[in-house]
Amino acid sequence: MRQVKGALFKHFIINIRANKSGIYDTLLNEEEKNIVKQQVLDALWYPYDHLKMIIVATTKAEAGADKNNLKSWGCEHAKKFLKNLHKDTVKERGKSLALKTYDRLFNLWFNFGKQHGEIVSDNEMNVIFEDFDQDFDLIYYLACGWIQSFFEAYLGKKISTKFILKSWEGDEKTIINLTWNS
Repeated sequence: MRQVKGALFKHFIINIRANKSGIYDTLLNEEEKNIVKQQVLDALWYPYDHLKMIIVATTKAEAGADKNNLKSWGCEHAKKFLKNLHKDTVKERGKSLALKTYDRLFNLWFNFGKQHGEIVSDNEMNVIFEDFDQDFDLIYYLACGWIQSFFEAYLGKKISTKFILKSWEGDEKTIINLTWNS
């Protein structure tokens, strides 16, 4: 069974609970509403399908039709998450260590799929997803925002991201390219 750690989707639940407009009453079915009512613990594993349902509803309610809004939302969520990291815990700001750290986080959050990074040049690298959720494009837009904010915080540089390959458009894997000024 594909699972995800509660720490990864707890913020979605908090945002849904905070939204008093009533929009989620129309976007969530009864099962999903029950998920939102539950206490989500950071360290526990939850079915990945729950995260997918919540992402779809959140996208409709918060991001609109523009998936770049979802990427921006992913950036903002990552910034909130990363502000809890103390800068002194990142003593070395190298690309290689940053990629290894992000790989480790991915494996802590998901019990399926493969993700790894590769350094392309002094100011460019790729993050590659294989055997993940190839058809669910929304997760990749969120991941793109997460990746951008993570590497900006880790490397201390303004990062630009773009998709090189998109599994949801038929490519074998998804590749997110990161660049920055030297």
